[in-house]
Amino acid sequence: MNKNSIKHLPSIFEKAASDTWKRLKASSELGVSQNETTITDIILLDLKIAQCPFLHILKTPQHLEHLQGTDWEWWIGANNVGWLRYAVQAKKIDLSSQRYDELGHTINGKSQLEILQSYSYANNALGRYCFYNYVKSIKPSKHWHCNLPVDLTQLGCSIATLSTVVKAKNIRGSRNFNCIHSEVSTLPFRCLVACPMILSVYAGASRFPTGFKDYAEAQLFESLPRNIQQSIETGYFQEWDSNFYSNEIPYRPARILVAELPYWSNQR
Repeated sequence: MNKNSIKHLPSIFEKAASDTWKRLKASSELGVSQNETTITDIILLDLKIAQCPFLHILKTPQHLEHLQGTDWEWWIGANNVGWLRYAVQAKKIDLSSQRYDELGHTINGKSQLEILQSYSYANNALGRYCFYNYVKSIKPSKHWHCNLPVDLTQLGCSIATLSTVVKAKNIRGSRNFNCIHSEVSTLPFRCLVACPMILSVYAGASRFPTGFKDYAEAQLFESLPRNIQQSIETGYFQEWDSNFYSNEIPYRPARILVAELPYWSNQR
C-alpha cells in the first residue's frame, strides 16, 4: 500500500472540517443561514465525491426514516483489528453568540442528549457530538488539544464526548464554544482516524488520559453489521441487523459512515 493511500483518509476528514469552518465564516459575513441538516448533507456529499476506497457513506432509505433518532453512526476500523462504533449528534454554533443553544432540543418530549445516551448504551457505541464551528476569537493554548500543528480551521468539525456535553448542558453558561473546547477531549474530526492515542484502542490499549476513559471500555466489533456490509457491496440498504441494533431502543441513525483504517485494511 502506498503512502498516498494511507494519507488519503485523514486528508478527507481535514477537508470536511476546513470547508465547514470557511463556509460558516462566509455565512457569517454574508448573513446567509445554514442549519445543521444542510451542513451535514453538504459534508455527506463531499465525502461521497472524494471517492476514497476506504470511505463508505450510506443514507437511511426513505421508508425507514421514521426510525431516525441520531444524525450519524460512524464505524471506524478494519476487519482484522475490529471496529469502533460511534453514535453522533451534530450541532451548529450560533455565529453571533458562539453558543450551542440547541443542546437542549427535544424530540417528542425527550432530549436529543438522552436519546443519544440511550442509543449509545443499548448498542455499545461511543456517544459523541460533532460541532460545526466558526469563531472570530480563539485561544490555541486553551482550545487546541491536538498534537499536530495548530490549524484553527480543523475546529470547523470538532468532536466532543458525551460527558463533556452533559457537563456543558448542566452548568449554567457553559453551552458555548469556549467551555466545550476547553476540555482536552474535544478534538478535530480527523483525530478519529489519525490520533495515535485513539488508534491505540485497536492494539489493545486499556489506559487512557482523563477525558477519554470511555475508550477503555469501548467494544471492538469483529465485523460490520450485515446490513451495512451488504449495502457497501450492493448499494442497497434493506433492513437493520437485529444483532447490532437493539429492539429496546426505537432509534436508528439517519446516516452511516464507514471508515476503513488503511493501516490495517486488506484493500490495496
